[in-house]
Amino acid sequence: MKFYRDRYFWTNLLLILGFVGIIALHIKEYTVWDQIIELARTRVSILHPHAARFAVMFPVMYVALVTKLQPDIVFSYTIVIVMTALSFLIARTLSITVCGNLASVRRLFPVVFPPIVLLAMVMNGRIAWAMLGIMLIISGQVALESGYCRSKWAYFLTQMVGTFFASVSSGSIMIAFLSVVTYNLVGPMLQWPKIRKTDFVRLWVGSTATLVVVPFVLIGLKKNIDFYGGDDAALTHILKHGFGRFFPTVPEIAILLVVVIATVAIVSWIVFLSKLRRGGIETPLLIAVLLACLGGIFGVSTLVSCLPVVFLLILNRVLRGSVRQKQVLTA
Repeated sequence: MKFYRDRYFWTNLLLILGFVGIIALHIKEYTVWDQIIELARTRVSILHPHAARFAVMFPVMYVALVTKLQPDIVFSYTIVIVMTALSFLIARTLSITVCGNLASVRRLFPVVFPPIVLLAMVMNGRIAWAMLGIMLIISGQVALESGYCRSKWAYFLTQMVGTFFASVSSGSIMIAFLSVVTYNLVGPMLQWPKIRKTDFVRLWVGSTATLVVVPFVLIGLKKNIDFYGGDDAALTHILKHGFGRFFPTVPEIAILLVVVIATVAIVSWIVFLSKLRRGGIETPLLIAVLLACLGGIFGVSTLVSCLPVVFLLILNRVLRGSVRQKQVLTA
């Protein structure tokens, strides 16, 4: 079918143009955060703790420099592209999990895009990059799990580029990295000796990601600890960025609560690992959601970055239930 006769094409185009109109009319604007502005004025070393997040934003800053436009204007229109790509990944994943094909993406996009735009209206642009990165990782894992990703290099790119996008936030890069490691390294190990061909790809990707990303994660972690004092009280200060702000302010009690929560988390993780061993198409989604819930203790933005994954998980359950009910009624 030619695209100009496809009503879904025009519906999707109008939805995207509607978001462009919101930006053009200044109903919603996105601001480049100060850290990027400061880095743009200096020479950034590749070993700088924030080098990766500056690299993510470099195209925005470069286009602003060349076109003489304000960085915030370029960034605002960039977010339209980011949220469109995010919606496409969600629709593509749903097309695989619900319909068992890739032909239904354009039909599912109108269902996904409006809620994502509503979410974009109440958040900052920095988190948009984290959302896209984590969703790119998850969609790649679902595609591999269901047999729709046959190129090991394409899968490798989804995991590495997704982690790169998520580097805009210390919390989101931890969620991205741990999602990659848990699915690609821990999963195949738990399934031993029942190893599939795709498991070797997962082990290769997980090992490579570990070697590449761990140094940057450690540098960033040390930078955060030093920023908050570098002593025992640093943990208390970090907790104030997430739901840990509701913890007692006494460092000893806060640390005790963290230990208790960590113990509960470990027990939950062990229970979850049994599901990971069995595998399943929802496994990558559950990994990210569980990690985000744990990370939410240290940063609300960490939890928020996985909201599209929660949205995808809910839609998957609802739509699969509808399809199953329809099949029963027509049987």
